[in-house]
Amino acid sequence: MWDMRAQQFFKTEEHYHRGMKLLQGYLAAASRCSSFEELSKLFLDDLDDTTDCESNLLDAAARLHSSRQLDSGQDPYSAQIAELTALLRSTVDNTQFSKTEPESVVCLEDAFEDFIATQRGSWKAEGGMESSYRDVFFPFLLSVVGNIGVHEVTKNHIADVVKVLLVYPANKNKKKEYEYLSPSDFLNIDTPDEDRMAPITVNKYRSQIGTFLRWLKVMDLTSFDLDAPLKSVKVTKTRAADQKLAFTCEELGKLFNSNDYIRGQHRTASRFWVPLIALYSGARLNEICQLSINDIKIEKESGRWVFDFNENLDVPYKSLKRPHHARLVPIHKKLIALGFLEYAQLVGRKQKRIFPELEYQSGVNKYGNAIQRWFNRTYKISHCGIHTEKTSFHSLRHTVIHHLATFRVIESIAQQTGLQDSLFNLNGIATVHHSRYSREDRPKLDEAVEQQIGKHRGESLQARIVVGTQTLEQSLDIDADLLITDLCPMDVLLQRVGRLHRHDRAPAERPENYRQAQAVVLVPAGRSLDGCLKKSRHGLGRFHKGGGIYMDLRILEATKRLIIDADSHLIPQNNRALVEQATHPEVLTALEKELGPDWAMHGQNVDGELQAKKGVAAIHRLPFDTHFEDEAGNKLLFPGGEQRVTSRLGATDYLVTFDPPMPGPFGRSIQRLPIRHHMWPRGELPDAPPVVQHTAVDGSFNFTLGATAAYRYSRLGLERITDHENGANS
Repeated sequence: MWDMRAQQFFKTEEHYHRGMKLLQGYLAAASRCSSFEELSKLFLDDLDDTTDCESNLLDAAARLHSSRQLDSGQDPYSAQIAELTALLRSTVDNTQFSKTEPESVVCLEDAFEDFIATQRGSWKAEGGMESSYRDVFFPFLLSVVGNIGVHEVTKNHIADVVKVLLVYPANKNKKKEYEYLSPSDFLNIDTPDEDRMAPITVNKYRSQIGTFLRWLKVMDLTSFDLDAPLKSVKVTKTRAADQKLAFTCEELGKLFNSNDYIRGQHRTASRFWVPLIALYSGARLNEICQLSINDIKIEKESGRWVFDFNENLDVPYKSLKRPHHARLVPIHKKLIALGFLEYAQLVGRKQKRIFPELEYQSGVNKYGNAIQRWFNRTYKISHCGIHTEKTSFHSLRHTVIHHLATFRVIESIAQQTGLQDSLFNLNGIATVHHSRYSREDRPKLDEAVEQQIGKHRGESLQARIVVGTQTLEQSLDIDADLLITDLCPMDVLLQRVGRLHRHDRAPAERPENYRQAQAVVLVPAGRSLDGCLKKSRHGLGRFHKGGGIYMDLRILEATKRLIIDADSHLIPQNNRALVEQATHPEVLTALEKELGPDWAMHGQNVDGELQAKKGVAAIHRLPFDTHFEDEAGNKLLFPGGEQRVTSRLGATDYLVTFDPPMPGPFGRSIQRLPIRHHMWPRGELPDAPPVVQHTAVDGSFNFTLGATAAYRYSRLGLERITDHENGANS
């Protein structure tokens, strides 16, 4: 086959066919001859090297044959080919080889042009992929490897590419010390961490260069997996130093109470509306800036105004970061009150886009490029005086994500979309489920959960959303259709999954899209747990002074990999195997070795703490077959009534009593309220009386313990609202 690999060995297709014909003749003759003399007489003596250099063509055909057989690993003619190659090299005069035209060598630049020609049709015309390859990715590869023949490129060359990628500076041409250096110069330069490209940029280079290298093998231009070195290096998607911070409340006040907003000094409508839409919708910059008039609509089922973020071609070059990001987002009532709908109607009389002044530019931000530059370089700093590092327009999106608790986000969306009746409630009051409720309210909450999503929830397909903690997985008969959970150890995760489709029901009794139970496991950004090694986050990792909710990150890492790496798991049949694969000591040790010294130290700390607890338990262990006795030999019985209990080793919880009882948020009087040990004010006596400071008509009330801490009890349970001792809110 006259393909690109053949072109590495023959200059023309004619030479290729002649060479392969000669090779077939040689193999046929070799199979019939029993001696070299016989083979020479039958075949070799007839080669014409005077005018046609047939020995050279035969040699090229033999090497092409060997190259192709490397892929299959099987060659029935390997002995004959090896003998032929040795024979030609030893018997044919070197001058004869020099008389022939040189073999055709496909260099990297030629292969790259063929790559572009074959891929161009699969790229979006407006996506800028071809220009990115021509201006960025291929010049980078070429600088390190050189314009050599494709068959000469080895994995060592690509290992050099990886080495450069890991130290290559961001915005190189804007920094004087790097401006005139080429990528290959960085093979011998160790740049400071703060100068290097962000992990997301490094991964983009790896992905695009890897695509080209894989194409080379697909097209038979190389027999090597040249992209292997790019795959072997692990780069987390986001360094902690690169993560954007959310704006503080004070900074938000500066942004939206500036003279530009108060006095109407914005030069364009987009500068007024785009930041507000980002704040109240959490949408991405380009999603907002490319909105068309048709994307502002009334959603039929709810009758609510919504943003329709999509890739419809009513606007040229319209795109989303990922296809599945298409969605409807309710237009916040604040935007409506500010007149956004009237603005959209006015613009729609003459324009197709909401912000026609924003022109498309190829690159990351596309329609949003001008707004981003204005916001980050001019408005945030010069107009608002905000100089906080790592804040930008994208921080508005982080503000939505980080400043609102899960339940309040869901409640807000439900209210805007008319679905507030779908929220879990007690006596008609929307609430959550966790352990920080009074002794009077907690049993009623348990009952309400089982009534609304339990076995006897009825045949109605009325939606119900319950937000809760680990308490939902303990002793409650729940029969849910969808689970959204934070990452947790495999044994705990299986327990939570066990709350899905717990009881047999007719298909008609379940929503059509959830007749197959579904679970979504949320993991930290970039799917990396490295950030939890030094500080516990969302219950993942060890606390500063030891302990933790799910403190063994090795088990969490193993659990995460089991979820990601397998297409499916059969539950409950595979439960035991899954737990063992996530918790076995050999698995945890292997992870430590793979992930490095920080993980090994974490493992030592976790194991050491566990052994210490076992030692304490052994010291206090009581004989199983002996009655409890005091020092005088009197039998001891378990105490009755209320008593402080230890929920964790050395951790004592407290019980606060209100006398007289307080009116509660669900219509029941509140008299006994447990307070977890970590919420109790440091140094305060266990019998410190609560002092009620404020009550509200919704049944919530604030109280203090001594002079050090204040709390609120409401439909959302107990919250600690002020810590005078530490001078911080919690």
